[in-house]
Amino acid sequence: MAEDKENLSMPFNNKNPLKLFLATKWKEFQASLKTLPPVLLESAVAAVDRGVHGAVFSYYLQTVSVLVFASSAVPPPRFISLKATQKARLMTARDMAVLMGTDAGVSRAMIRMQGKENQDVRTRMVSGFIAGVLFSIVRREPPARVIFNGVLLALAKNLESLTLNQIRKKDI
Repeated sequence: MAEDKENLSMPFNNKNPLKLFLATKWKEFQASLKTLPPVLLESAVAAVDRGVHGAVFSYYLQTVSVLVFASSAVPPPRFISLKATQKARLMTARDMAVLMGTDAGVSRAMIRMQGKENQDVRTRMVSGFIAGVLFSIVRREPPARVIFNGVLLALAKNLESLTLNQIRKKDI
């Protein structure tokens, strides 16, 4: 009986098979990170960073607006439950995270692939369109609305940069 137990544990060399599996997978993951092109890694980091910032900022604004509304003279509607408002805040934060993260990731990837320092019109339009499309897909909107939001966001990003450039020219 004791010999059977020794024979069963022999292939694992008295080590936990789960630890061995995780250790090998972790080493494979680290090796794959080293072979990743820097463009992908930089884009992923930029997307996660801007996505987290967008979610936190959106959630914070939603919370502040609820607090301001609650302190105003107008009584809040009674039919809205706390659970529903919390869900709406989280959904808005999720939407903003997708919008900002996708925009930052695509912009960074296009800038690095083109070898430029700053965004040009094409980069802004493409990143705005893709961000608008993913934003709409996450919100489960119909296909026509998905395309409309993509085009609208692409135009808005381009208009924003044109306006900022005009302001910078006047300040100089």
